[in-house]
Amino acid sequence: MKKGFDFLRDEENSFTDTDAVVELGVGKNMVDAIRYWLRAFGITDDKDNLQPLAFNVLSTSGYDTYIEDNATLWLLHYLLVRTNRASIYSLIFNEFRKERFEFTRQHLMQFIKRRCVEEGEGFNENTVDSDITVFLRSYLTPSNKGKHDIEDESTGLLQDLSLMSAEPSEDLDTGKRTFTYKIDSQERNELPWQMVLLSILNHPTWGDAINFRELEAAPYSPGLIFALNEKGLYDKIKEMQDGFPAAIVFSNNAGYRTLTVKRDLLPQEEVLKTYYGQEAQSIG
Repeated sequence: MKKGFDFLRDEENSFTDTDAVVELGVGKNMVDAIRYWLRAFGITDDKDNLQPLAFNVLSTSGYDTYIEDNATLWLLHYLLVRTNRASIYSLIFNEFRKERFEFTRQHLMQFIKRRCVEEGEGFNENTVDSDITVFLRSYLTPSNKGKHDIEDESTGLLQDLSLMSAEPSEDLDTGKRTFTYKIDSQERNELPWQMVLLSILNHPTWGDAINFRELEAAPYSPGLIFALNEKGLYDKIKEMQDGFPAAIVFSNNAGYRTLTVKRDLLPQEEVLKTYYGQEAQSIG
C-alpha cells in the first residue's frame, strides 16, 4: 500500500505506464494487484487519484506512514468495507453476519451465490472460492488458522484486529478437517472511538440525529462494520462525548436513545488528530 502511494505521489507516474513494473520493482500482475487494493481500501478513486485521507496517513509526515498502529488497521478495515469495491467484505459485515456469526466456507459460498442470483449477477464458484480464501487470510491470525489449512499460507494485513476466529473440526462423512469461523459482536476495548466516529460522520445516509438501533444494525453502521455489541457501542459513544463535548450529545428519553452530532464542529482531520496527536500533511 505504501509502495503504491509513493508511486502515485509522483503525478507523472501511472499504473498503465510500460515502465510501472520497473518503478515499482514488481511483476505486472502485482502492479495490477497494488492498483486494485489501493482502490478497494479507498486510498485512490476509480481514476487512481490519491484521496485526502491517504495523504493524512501515508505521506512522509503522515500519521502512520508505514501502518504500524492498529488504529490505522481499524481505519483500513472500515474503508475496505465502506468502499465496497471488493464486495465480499461489505456483504459479510453488512449482511452475512446478520444471518450467522458462525459459518463455514460452504455457508459463505451459498450466501454469495444467493445474493448474486438476487442481484442478477454472474456467479463463478472458482472466483468466489478464491475471494473467500483472500478474505479469510486477511483476518485470521496464524494461531487460529490451524495446521494444514489453506489460510495458513500467508499473513494478512488485518489479522491483528482479532475480528475473526477459527475452530477446527472433522467432517463425519468424509473424515476431512474443516473449520468453523466466527465473527461475533464484542465490546472491542482496543478499537479507538475516533474510528467509530469517522464511520458515523461518513455514513452515506445519516443526518445529525441517529437512532441507537441504527448505529447497531443499519447497513454500514459501526455496530456491523466493527462487530460491536451494545455495551461496546455505548462505551464508544461515551468516549466520543468526552472527546468532543460541544459536538456530540447522546440522549435517552423514555427508552428512545439518540446520538446527535454537530458535523460542522467535527472535521475529519480533527477527529484523527485526537488519536494520532500530531499534524499530518494534507493536500489542502
